[in-house]
Amino acid sequence: MPLAIDYAWTHPDPAQIVATGYQYVLRYLSNDASKDLTEGEALALFAAGILGICPVGETTATRALEGSGAGQTDATNWTARMAAMGMPPGTTLFMAVDTDTSWASVAPYFAGGVGAQGAYDVRPYGGIKIIDGFAADYGKPSWQTVAWSGGRVSSNAAIYQRISPTLPPIPGAGGGYDEDEVILPINWWTTHPAPSHARPELWSLTLS
Repeated sequence: MPLAIDYAWTHPDPAQIVATGYQYVLRYLSNDASKDLTEGEALALFAAGILGICPVGETTATRALEGSGAGQTDATNWTARMAAMGMPPGTTLFMAVDTDTSWASVAPYFAGGVGAQGAYDVRPYGGIKIIDGFAADYGKPSWQTVAWSGGRVSSNAAIYQRISPTLPPIPGAGGGYDEDEVILPINWWTTHPAPSHARPELWSLTLS
């Protein structure tokens, strides 16, 4: 199964990311420039051989509890930054729910975010309750974390985040990253031709 890596303040060398075995990268858009993806970093990742990048937007761990207006504001901000970096229409934007809560408590936030997203594809990052709730309302898989998931991997998980990587450590990166299984298709920002979403088994083979 293809593997992705996500990281915040620790920025592993792109060549080392690829050499370790990761094919995809998930990176932040936030209110902290030292944490955020830049266009220069994205170009370096692509040049090293990364197949695709997706952003995850997060300001605070509990921001998604603040309602539809907050979701609209955040999605508008982050998709504008995505466009400025050259991410094509349709690219997936994950909006983070980095706390243990119910889908009902964050549903207004995502209603605002989905309504404001324009040409981009808004989905959540969070525990199993968030992933399953979003799938029930919007019919799309999302990015599930092992946290707040009770040891279960949802059938609605397009990406599954593990806290403990299975690949060898990335030289110089310490423990400042997570490993993610890429299970189902999402809309990566990629310099490569988009895979076919009609046949997931063939899509998986194209990534091996």
